[in-house]
Amino acid sequence: MLKLLVDSQKVSNAICRISWCIDPKDHHAVKALPNPHVLLVVVANGIETGRELIRLGKLTDYIQFNAAGHNVVYGAIVWDENGNEEKLRSRYLGKGTNSYISLLDTRRGNYTDFGKNQFYDLKNSRGHTEIDVTVSEALFAKKPWDYKWVTLWFKKSKPKDQCGYRSRRLVAYTIQPPAMLIAMVWWICKSITMFITGAIMVVLFGMRGINFKRALRPHIYDFGSIWWWNEGSVFVSDKNGNKRHPLFLLLSPIVPLGVIALILFKKSFLVFAALALVFFAVMAITSPLFGKLFKIREEKAKEKERKAIDNLLCDDSNPTPPKVKRTAHLWYMETKAKVCKPFSS
Repeated sequence: MLKLLVDSQKVSNAICRISWCIDPKDHHAVKALPNPHVLLVVVANGIETGRELIRLGKLTDYIQFNAAGHNVVYGAIVWDENGNEEKLRSRYLGKGTNSYISLLDTRRGNYTDFGKNQFYDLKNSRGHTEIDVTVSEALFAKKPWDYKWVTLWFKKSKPKDQCGYRSRRLVAYTIQPPAMLIAMVWWICKSITMFITGAIMVVLFGMRGINFKRALRPHIYDFGSIWWWNEGSVFVSDKNGNKRHPLFLLLSPIVPLGVIALILFKKSFLVFAALALVFFAVMAITSPLFGKLFKIREEKAKEKERKAIDNLLCDDSNPTPPKVKRTAHLWYMETKAKVCKPFSS
């Protein structure tokens, strides 16, 4: 069983230290897990406001609240079957358009995959727990008068606290004004290039359905969007989708141009092919070596984590958060809690 610990359930700072421990009877089972982590999800008024994935052996860290009032921190020990931390982070911290790929069902306190599989189960997690925390409105900072200008270029990554805001403000009043002028020049060049590329695809490849209108809005559409929904080449099929005879390809202007280029740049092509061959040969020789070195390093890290788990046992006679070594990360988070108030979401 996992247990979450805070200094006080009525926190005095919106960036709060949180610790965890495990029941002694679960010690050996947890220690046998491949690279276990603690997943923490903060929910306020039925809405998820934050998520953290932290190594289990770290014992303690800081969590940030982004809404006043009653908050619930849901926690669980999670792991990837192969101990792959990258896959674990992608699974739990990967984001879609407006939210995480994996969602939290706050009605049942249960995590469920966005698609098929349920991952908050006994196979991939254990020790499901939660803790209630009350956060005062006075602990949050008010948004400054120039908030909209400062976050103009950060709409998808708006600052959650004053520290994030200060770094963006520095950009907003130094780099952002000249960068906007450069961006305008870039958009004009991008628009012209989109038109030229579309014209080449029509003339040389006979592509139908090239959307030139998108070239007029280069600040919105990606470069390749002008041909994403093309209707195929006139040299391959007719407008009804019926395939043409392969000899029709010889009518494409790209065929004679390709033959001429091959004749003119034959030597350059051979040199490029030789360099490519050398590159792939070097990669084939060195890849196994780097793979072994990485595996040795990974095994050492796992052994260190298993030893750290020995310090995670809960002591019912002393329910307060344990004292831990003050690492550089903990010092940074402690300092941040003093100087950076979060913005209320």
